[in-house]
Amino acid sequence: MFEDILSQSRLDNGDYDFDDIAAAREYEVGVEYDHTDHTRFGVWAKQVRDNALSPRTLASVSERGDAFAYSPLTQTVYFTNDVNFPRGFTSTYLGRTSAVDLGSDGPLFYDGDVQLSVSWRNGSPAGSDVTMVIENLARTDTAEPLLDGQHEVSSLIFGGGSIRLDSSGRIGLGGTSLVRVRYFDPSRRERSFGTGSVEGKFVGYDPAGPAAVFGIWDSGNITGAFGAELVP
Repeated sequence: MFEDILSQSRLDNGDYDFDDIAAAREYEVGVEYDHTDHTRFGVWAKQVRDNALSPRTLASVSERGDAFAYSPLTQTVYFTNDVNFPRGFTSTYLGRTSAVDLGSDGPLFYDGDVQLSVSWRNGSPAGSDVTMVIENLARTDTAEPLLDGQHEVSSLIFGGGSIRLDSSGRIGLGGTSLVRVRYFDPSRRERSFGTGSVEGKFVGYDPAGPAAVFGIWDSGNITGAFGAELVP
């Protein structure tokens, strides 16, 4: 890390703090975790430096950061003609999210609230509509709200999700759509925030629907993970 960075003239003038140089790390990884009763999730970001005197910058695109989520419960399975499975009504899930902004000013870490609604279809749940609303995203270091330009964001709305079944009948969700943004300032109109996506899995079993859901989401430079529990 120290090759070709120290000149004798600057050494003589005392321009270097050698304690800081000795403590400099080649890379640093920041991580934020959160959980609900049945889910675990978080985000991470990696910063690197060329040498002991250079500033930290985000790592290459392939390893600069990401989101992760999982559950100790097994994934919910739909069985054909299951009389207990919810049909024709809406299940609501409430939980939390962690997110990281990997933009030019990043990484900036956030946490917030999640509400996810599923309008279950009659018959097979495949294709049921899913809407996810992320609210109150705030920086974990300063508690400042997420900004869209200079405007404080109240919520991000992902409206393009749907239920998917894999070949074993395990229930998940996925979708890509325009993300809508709402502001704390009621005089500002809702607008498109950009393209976003959400992917997730449902876990556990309850007559009113799967017990919980977890997954990841992204919109622009922001990547997040979430977990949410079924509301009775």
